[in-house]
Amino acid sequence: EEGVCAEVPGSAERLRFTHFLIRDALYERLGSSRRRRLHRHLGEILEQLYADDAEPHLAELAQHFFAAGPEGDPERAFDYARRAGDRAVGLLAYEEAARLYSLALRVLAGVTGDRRENRCRVLISLGNAHLRAGDQPAARKAFLSAADHARELGATDMLVQAALGYGGLLVWVAARGDPHLVGLLEEALASIDEHDTQL
Repeated sequence: EEGVCAEVPGSAERLRFTHFLIRDALYERLGSSRRRRLHRHLGEILEQLYADDAEPHLAELAQHFFAAGPEGDPERAFDYARRAGDRAVGLLAYEEAARLYSLALRVLAGVTGDRRENRCRVLISLGNAHLRAGDQPAARKAFLSAADHARELGATDMLVQAALGYGGLLVWVAARGDPHLVGLLEEALASIDEHDTQL
């Protein structure tokens, strides 16, 4: 039907719907199981298409494999979302990085097995992204959750990263009236081996 689709500006080979309502209506008519199968199929096609240079397309790949659900490939969805978050940080797109790290955590929530270490690392990355985006409350929440996981794992390096992240960019400002900061920093300091000069 004329007027439903239009060329993507700058690309004669790509089309888009002229209005998001048309796109959304057609998408909803597919049914959930068919949508999931199509997302997985699209993800696999895009992997092949972008095989030589996947970096700029990591977020797109993550979204498709995430939308494929549990019957898709959660491991790939997690890996693409985490890598896309890292790339967004490198591009100083901190809000986008936080969105992608949150997506990675949502994938982990639906995967069986012990994923605490992956979850802890992504929480630290999420905290840092929120911190750089200027969202101190969200950053602190992520770092406190990361510290909980690090304690359970006995992972000193991640506990230290969570404690330092929780302190923020200006620790002396963050310390005023905060019920967690001093205790968390002292706990992290006490856990460090005296020969570990870097930590």
